[in-house]
Amino acid sequence: MLLTRPEEAGSRLNDLRKLPEALLFFPGGDQYRACFVGDSWFIVREVRPEEEAWAKLWPRFCGHMFALASFAYELEGGLGNPGLRAVAAYGTVSQIFEPDEGIDPELEPQLKHWFALTGADQALVKCDEALRAGQAQGFMHQMFWHERLDAEYVFWGSPLSPVPVTEYGLPGLYEELFARMEASRAGEAQLKAK
Repeated sequence: MLLTRPEEAGSRLNDLRKLPEALLFFPGGDQYRACFVGDSWFIVREVRPEEEAWAKLWPRFCGHMFALASFAYELEGGLGNPGLRAVAAYGTVSQIFEPDEGIDPELEPQLKHWFALTGADQALVKCDEALRAGQAQGFMHQMFWHERLDAEYVFWGSPLSPVPVTEYGLPGLYEELFARMEASRAGEAQLKAK
């Protein structure tokens, strides 16, 4: 599409970049990067060294993602899709120093919001491995899996469940959602350490 219909491709890329800001239940989207790949939706929160310790942000992020995944679960369930599974993982950042290198100058104006994944490769590898491992390694469907802070590569799973619509857009409740999610924990799965 970038070669045959660059204006449409640019418009779609811009829309994807704006997606987090556009969703009512996803406030604070300016802190995230979002991207669709196939039928998967990746949401990344990069934490710079000068920000709060990432361990303090983890419950808020996971609560936020649980609310979002639960919302998607309700929608997908209504369409008869029983297979939704969400995975949250953390990892160190690998920086791409020149993310725009190699972009055709004629296409550059159309790609002003190009999604350049600049650091979440470590976490995305874990998420991908968990999804590929699937039920055979314990990563059951209809669950939200989050990596434990005290045990890397170990994930706790909580059943996806409806979250009241009044709680989707309240960042102050995300840590409470995380606590509820952990209280309803119904499984544990582990990936092989690298």
